[in-house]
Amino acid sequence: MTRHYGQPERGIDAVQLEISQRTYMDEATFEYDQAKAARLQIMLRELLAATLL
Repeated sequence: MTRHYGQPERGIDAVQLEISQRTYMDEATFEYDQAKAARLQIMLRELLAATLL
């Protein structure tokens, strides 16, 4: 993914982020877990904000 979209020689960086299912769902039932997802969303927003500085 990053090799396909990233073009560092042109100033285009690419980042691939893999997220474990356990951070947003119940792995036993595969049900989406709103509370887990909400915590993940906060962390992802902070990560992206820090990256874009």
